Amino acid sequence: EGKTLQCKILHKGEPIVYELNNPISVYSSDDIRVHQLDQALYEHRNAIIRKLPGIEKKALKVVDAYIESNRHPQAIEYAKALIQEGMDSTIKADALFRLAFTSHGQESIDYYLRYNQYRPKSTVASFNIGLEYLKLGKNDQAELVWQESIDRDYANNHVYIALANLKKKNGNDFKELAEKGIKKLSDTFKTGTFENVSYYWIIKGYELLGEIEMMNVWEKRRDEYLESKFKVYKESALLEPGLFGVDE
Repeated sequence: EGKTLQCKILHKGEPIVYELNNPISVYSSDDIRVHQLDQALYEHRNAIIRKLPGIEKKALKVVDAYIESNRHPQAIEYAKALIQEGMDSTIKADALFRLAFTSHGQESIDYYLRYNQYRPKSTVASFNIGLEYLKLGKNDQAELVWQESIDRDYANNHVYIALANLKKKNGNDFKELAEKGIKKLSDTFKTGTFENVSYYWIIKGYELLGEIEMMNVWEKRRDEYLESKFKVYKESALLEPGLFGVDE
């Protein structure tokens, strides 16, 4: 801890040293370093991983830096180097999750399914697989995935509301699911273990049940919370980045 890992590689015939202790900081520095990092790590990523023992964990931080700077194509290409044969299973699983997160549609689903081979009861993966099926118009598949996560007791709290919403759209009974989801989400607010996006789902739950007064109560709580913590956030800004959550 506290040490900076240096990678000395040849880029266009010139030796360049890269410090990979905190790659995210690279994106707040000058554009030249960003360009050099992009080019060298992209072109030589396989060589870096082969030649430097222990580089894999640092490489995941580089992937995260690409993701956080909204450069998903680079994140995908670099993460693919971490799922090669012989790679540590923990690193491979973490890279697969990042590949799934930055991909779309069936490709994303396929990466999540491969990730599940390493972590078969991932609450986030099962939830996100359902979301990807919805985007593809495969509502029945989404319902199956979410229902299985509930039946096998590894569903996250948002699944109950999402599945209730889907069942309501299909004309099926949804009230018990919505009520259970609201109860579970309420408990997270009591214990302080909620996510920002939990406000969206608990409000959605009350909307499904037609409880307008409770919707208004929670909308007010959401606005007060967001104003105190993040100044002002619109509901759309709350939903999109926080929808996917994190694995425990």
